[in-house]
Amino acid sequence: TLEEKEREFLRRWYRKDENALPAEHVLLEREGEFVEYANWDPVERKLQTLLSQGAEGSCPDETSLLAFRASATHQEIAAGALDVETPEEKVLCIFRRIAGIPADCGPEEKRAVAMYIDDDSTAQEVEKLKNELRNRLPEENVIEVGTEWSSAERAPFTKYIDDLDEKVYRMLLSRIDMELSRCGEREEREDDHLLPPDPEGVLDSEGYAHRDIAIGHLKGFHGRETTLGTLRDFLRTQDVSLLILQGEGGTGKSAFLSKALQQAKTDFPDSAVVHRFIGATPRSSDTRSLLRGICLELCRRNGTAVEDVPEEYKELSRYFQELLAGAQTRTILLLDGLDQLPEGDQGSNLAWLPTGPLENVSIVASVRSGTGASEKLGARRAKTLELRGMTANEGEELLGIWLEGAGRTLRPEQMREVLRSFEGSEGRPLYLRIAFEEAGRWRSWDPPLALGFGKRIIRNLYDRLGQPDRHGTALVSAALSYLAASRHGLSEDELLDALSRDPLVYGAFFRRSCRYHLPHDLAECARKYLEAGNAQLDEAEALRRLAEFRDNPSGFDEFFAGIPLRERPDLPTVRLAR
Repeated sequence: TLEEKEREFLRRWYRKDENALPAEHVLLEREGEFVEYANWDPVERKLQTLLSQGAEGSCPDETSLLAFRASATHQEIAAGALDVETPEEKVLCIFRRIAGIPADCGPEEKRAVAMYIDDDSTAQEVEKLKNELRNRLPEENVIEVGTEWSSAERAPFTKYIDDLDEKVYRMLLSRIDMELSRCGEREEREDDHLLPPDPEGVLDSEGYAHRDIAIGHLKGFHGRETTLGTLRDFLRTQDVSLLILQGEGGTGKSAFLSKALQQAKTDFPDSAVVHRFIGATPRSSDTRSLLRGICLELCRRNGTAVEDVPEEYKELSRYFQELLAGAQTRTILLLDGLDQLPEGDQGSNLAWLPTGPLENVSIVASVRSGTGASEKLGARRAKTLELRGMTANEGEELLGIWLEGAGRTLRPEQMREVLRSFEGSEGRPLYLRIAFEEAGRWRSWDPPLALGFGKRIIRNLYDRLGQPDRHGTALVSAALSYLAASRHGLSEDELLDALSRDPLVYGAFFRRSCRYHLPHDLAECARKYLEAGNAQLDEAEALRRLAEFRDNPSGFDEFFAGIPLRERPDLPTVRLAR
């Protein structure tokens, strides 16, 4: 449906990436003059028009056409509101209608109207989308508001806002109450089947958190058949109660124990199988919280009163050992990362871990070789299992599984570089995973980057993440610093909060976000402020002045440092723009 010159224009900006499965055409990065949005805008509009025309006769249905014709906002609404189960529980809409807009008005008012009303063709699409949402949602999920246009103010009258906040408040309050009533409920995961189900009521939020961690490790697990066989023999014979799984950092101990958990639940379905990834959650990062969580779960699994579980470390240590010694049913305990307990922790000496043989009880604990915890365990009467690196064939097969799961593949020379890096890193799965994450971004035409070996892979990764076209040095440095400085790690919300309060990070974020886009109303305000005569020249001059300010770092630190001192909360980017 397109002429050859139009096809050539598309080929100028799109290139076929055969590393994608299936292959896809990728929009190329803007370079040179097209970095500036003013030069890129006409190109973008032409691309959008051509793609829309070409898709018109090719796409089988309206849904397929959305990717070519609809705005990003429209596509987000389609995915988040129209194509979801139970939208009445998740989707709320507010529709505004502005009446009284004059058909004929001067250029200033016409420009003002354009900020609120789309052109006729787009307005029809918007109204069609609104009707789809009205038909999809119950009435109580939609708020309709109307207002009149004020030619004097060149804006809609705002009186309707007076009671809109109350309507929104009531709408949100009912949804918040509904969500609060569901607190503690856990939605089923698509990959829950990777682990046999636990009896109802035995797992609390901590237990589910560790179950989810194990499932994450199980996805794509491959190999280790011989070592898994040795572990299965240990659990069956029960001649010793404790097995120590040792290995260097990055050998895949956590993933291996996740597979061992799956194997134990399958082989011993009537047993009480409890697992913890030490340090992975706040309540598994110190011995007291760790033991209390394990004891509570064991009690729920064995029908023992949870009220008897102590709070303090000494009593917990004693209670834990008595609980295991008196186990009447088969009990399997899997503990990953004993070396993750802090040195100053009460239980870092591992005295709470039973030393003698226990009837009906098997404990499998992993530890990093060469650590203090490893030395303490060396004196125990226990079986030791060494986890080494994977073979080259295992690594290649595992890489293939990960690539397939991500919908990617690699060219032969790219694959050779990843496997060369893996073999040079003693076959450790951690380094293969990092190399995979980097190589998964390579297009089919990209030359393979030298990934390095061992810890060099991690350093190279940090360097690449900090590049200006990725996340920038300020964000990467601060994020890693906050994670390293925190005692038990940070949740995503906590990390975002810390980063948003850092003036260096926020200043860098503002400059990056404004590089390609300046708020429309900000450019308009600056244009009026300059008052240079010709309106078009005024706006160009305004954009140039704003760009100069944006690229000048002076004053940023002082500005952001003063934000927390203000009486009322502000959005920093809005305050800075004004």
